[in-house]
This record gives sequence, C-alpha cells and structure tokens, in this order.
Amino acid sequence: MPRTFKQNKEIKDQRKSDILSESVALFAKYGYNNVTMENIAKATKCSRTLLYHYFSSKDDLLLAHKKICEEIFVKKINELIKAYEPGEAFLKACNEFFINVIYKGTTDSCYYLYLFTNGHFHINEIGNKGNGKDKALLNYIKTSFNVYCESKPNINKSELKDQIKYYLLFIGSLATSHIQYPKTFKERIDPDSLFYSFFSLRKGD
Repeated sequence: MPRTFKQNKEIKDQRKSDILSESVALFAKYGYNNVTMENIAKATKCSRTLLYHYFSSKDDLLLAHKKICEEIFVKKINELIKAYEPGEAFLKACNEFFINVIYKGTTDSCYYLYLFTNGHFHINEIGNKGNGKDKALLNYIKTSFNVYCESKPNINKSELKDQIKYYLLFIGSLATSHIQYPKTFKERIDPDSLFYSFFSLRKGD
C-alpha cells in the first residue's frame, strides 16, 4: 500500500530534523570548516544526493542552523532587552538563561549554545548581511557591560574585556561537557555565583 501524503511529509520532516541534529553536533565537535557534506551524509545514513535534496550546500545548512539559533537565543535575549534596562540585571538574566539552557534544554540546544557563544553564527562568517538584529543585540550587551562597569568603580575595565571572552568560552564548554559527561554536572551551577566569579574583578587583585 503506497504511503499517504501525510506519511511522506512526516518522513521528510523527520529526515530533515535528523540532518540538522547530526550536523549541529558535528559542527560543535569538529568545527564548521572541518566538517564535509560527506561527513554529514554518513552521520545521517543517507546518500549525498539525498542530503543535497534538503540543503543545496554546507553554507545553506549553516544558514538553517543560524535561523534555529536565532529562535532559541536572539528571540529570548530580545525579550530580556524589553524587560531590563542595560546593566547588571540584564546581564545576570542572560547568564541565568544560558544556565537554564544547559540544565533544562535538549542536547541540540546545548550544541547551539556552544556555537552561539563561540561566534559561529556571526553574520559575516557566512556572507549574510542579515536584518540588523545581531548588531542591535551585540550593541545592547556592550552597553550593558559599560553601564555595569560605571556602577562598579572597583572593576578593572581592561581585564573585564578579556573576562567576557573567557566567560563565553566557559559557557560553551560547560554546554558540551554537560552533554558528554552528564554525571559530572548533576547539580545545576548557581547562576549568580558564576556571574560574579567572572565579573567582579577588582583593581590590583
């Protein structure tokens, strides 16, 4: 008995979902430049011809991931922008959101968090000008850190710039570690403790 239109659609949707899930894991583990379409086809157990039926190129696949990433992170952070003025409260809310993604989200969302915090979805990386949301988001975060520094005169601004980079790397590493070694991270890290361990740098310390 031939499949119905609904059954065919369900099969295609599932296959596309599998391709996205397997490829985001490969990108996070090995880096976008080190993963080929052949690697993705092998991981998803489909032919390269079938893979290209769903995504015309690796860049096309990355754009699909960027769209998903925006739904997960940019959309939520924009909600926080509406809820908080630039400054400490906004930054802490973002940090708590990241921790919740790690401990309450899916395996895929953890991989997306790693790619997001490590800059793999930067608009210039894939030659896509975007619609300006990325730039507005980055500017708001930058403004928030400036406001935070002004409210804490003991903060060493030059060290803080490096610490932001280390913080994002740590969040990404925590996300992937939680996937690979879940027993090591049974208890949820306290967001406030994490935040102030990174962003309470004092001059001379």
